[in-house]
This record gives sequence, C-alpha cells and structure tokens, in this order.
Amino acid sequence: MDICYFADTNYNYRNTMIEQYIPVIIMMILGIVFGASNILIAEYIGPRRGNKEKNSTYESGMEPLKSARERFSVKFYMVAMLFILFDI
Repeated sequence: MDICYFADTNYNYRNTMIEQYIPVIIMMILGIVFGASNILIAEYIGPRRGNKEKNSTYESGMEPLKSARERFSVKFYMVAMLFILFDI
C-alpha cells in the first residue's frame, strides 16, 4: 500500500496541467473566430453608399477654404509644449 496517492509512477503531471487549459484555449479560439466573423460579415453585407458629399472633408460644419498643410510659427509650438508640460 502506497503512503501517498501521487506515488504512482504512471501519473503524468504535464498531461493534467495541459488538460486544465483546454477550456481556456477553446474560449480564446471561439472569441477570435466570433470577432473575426463579425468584422467580415459587416464588411461583406454592410451598406456601401458613398458619394461626393460623404467623401468630402468636414470640419465643424464649415467648408474647407484652403489647404490643411499650413505652416505654423515656432512660437505656436513653444506655447503648445509649455501648455502640455504644465498641464500635466
């Protein structure tokens, strides 16, 4: 008669540990499949009604008057950096 239940030489600790993670692995796979399938289904059957008005630039309800690639002065950047530095 063995003193300890785990004294059996055929008992494999690694298999029991991996078996405990099987439900977690299955849930992770199901979550990934569910998320990917929702994205793909929405892309496939979602509305595609683009037109010139929807694809135009919208900035606070005003029409853009000039290019967005405008140069700012160094003073503006210094004030912005000081604001961030002292705001935090």
